[in-house]
Amino acid sequence: MHWPLHSCITAAWPTRTEGSLVRGGRRATPRPVGGSPETVLSGSIRLGRRLQGNSEMYGRVGSDMSSQQGATTPLVRFEASLAELDVPVTRAEPAAFEDTLEGICRGSTVGTPLGFESVSLPGWVDDAPTPATLEAATTSVTPARFGVADYGSVALPSTRDGTEQVSLFVDLHVPVVRAGDVLPDMRTAMERLGPELRAGKSSILATGPSATADMGALVRGAHGPKEVHVVVLEGGERR
Repeated sequence: MHWPLHSCITAAWPTRTEGSLVRGGRRATPRPVGGSPETVLSGSIRLGRRLQGNSEMYGRVGSDMSSQQGATTPLVRFEASLAELDVPVTRAEPAAFEDTLEGICRGSTVGTPLGFESVSLPGWVDDAPTPATLEAATTSVTPARFGVADYGSVALPSTRDGTEQVSLFVDLHVPVVRAGDVLPDMRTAMERLGPELRAGKSSILATGPSATADMGALVRGAHGPKEVHVVVLEGGERR
């Protein structure tokens, strides 16, 4: 299920932006609604609401975690938000990265280049999947541009390597985010994404596993992975 765009952005952003809301494979053209030209976002952003519930649930998580900002770090709040979403998270040093992945991944595993100096995908991960190998895969490992502490969201870039597609068409998605790239709140996330969106690039802000109740009963994996396991890389610079 996908968030209505305004339910997310207006809670954390002083101006309103209509962006790309994808439902059933259809993408709406983004357009600004109010605000000044300097602060209105454009480009394409998909806000993936990948768990059951409603907008009040997300407001509650954001509000509760924001009230703790003075007492905890963004990374600790990120882990707490993921716990509320029943999404496991594992911290890993570069030296233990491959062993960490091996303990998380199941079955045939595909991925896209991570873009970190200190780690890369192990040889048993297919980093150049074809449509056929992607369809047959159980797990995918992809980089996350950043995490959002108050929501447990990860920003998944749309890349030539197919990060967006590889993150969606599997049962288990393993996003890898640097500890130093966990941002405190959605406002900071929008500030980070703003220049890229205005340049015409796109990203997914994904929160938890995919789930929809559009047809009545909750169905997991309808628009993305049934499970998510976040790996936080402690140390390691971007290329």
